[in-house]
Amino acid sequence: MKLYENKLPELFENNLTASQLEGVKEVHKFLSRVFIKDSTHAISSYIAHQYLYNHNNIINSDIFIYPSVRST
Repeated sequence: MKLYENKLPELFENNLTASQLEGVKEVHKFLSRVFIKDSTHAISSYIAHQYLYNHNNIINSDIFIYPSVRST
């Protein structure tokens, strides 16, 4: 998580205030928890759908593999 947090300012081109940056971190923590604990797979299925069927995406993949708690 720390590595990701260190990259956040760069990802947002240093256009976030300290308060906004903290907000992004909290949203990320929430989505991470939901991603792992949601038995309906709403978040993970949405992400997979976006990568597989988004025609504007640079990555034109036939399959999308994301990390699983079971695989670690």
